[in-house]
Amino acid sequence: MKKYFPKSAKIALVLVYLVIFAGAFVRLTGSGMGCPDWPKCFGYYIPPTEKQELLFTEGKEYNKGQVIIKDETLFVAKKDFIAKSNYLTNNVYDNTLFYNSSGNYLKSTGLFPSNWTLAFPISNSNSNLDFLKLYDGVSSVDFLNILYDKKMINKNVLNLLKPYFECLNLTNSVEDFVYYSIKAENIVSNLNIEQSDKQLVLILMATSRNGIQYWSLF
Repeated sequence: MKKYFPKSAKIALVLVYLVIFAGAFVRLTGSGMGCPDWPKCFGYYIPPTEKQELLFTEGKEYNKGQVIIKDETLFVAKKDFIAKSNYLTNNVYDNTLFYNSSGNYLKSTGLFPSNWTLAFPISNSNSNLDFLKLYDGVSSVDFLNILYDKKMINKNVLNLLKPYFECLNLTNSVEDFVYYSIKAENIVSNLNIEQSDKQLVLILMATSRNGIQYWSLF
């Protein structure tokens, strides 16, 4: 043991000086703020190598604790969320952006076919937008009654969606509504009704749930 002690002591001394040198180098170069939230680095276990990875990006999913750069200011995500998209192009609402976003979401749920652009072309979406503008400010439940009066939905669809949107109007919690919506969707999935009615109801429920989560309306 005594034979190896002097050698071990010399190695330890060299390592101590290396640590001191490295600490001085970090201090002088300001590198200490390279990872301000150690043991993570800007909220990531694998440090980002490009500034672009930290820039706020619409539609991107962020996890709690991740650092985000927006308008040259650092923010820390307080919870998991998806960056909101305002669907604007040159400060004007762009229905094409909304159409693509909604269609891709419905396709991911399995409620819409992979060729959804053929099943529901954007011309339909533009027509729907023009139709919705006519009833701007009308409550969701009243709007359902209008659709029923115009024979755009049948009685089964109306009866399934009415209590759903009444719950939406009454709740003030994203978590509560999402929990309720998922249970409602599971119930509808097991109902013995026309497949076309079931698909329409599930699409409206899933889209509403996604919108509530996405926009965090409460």
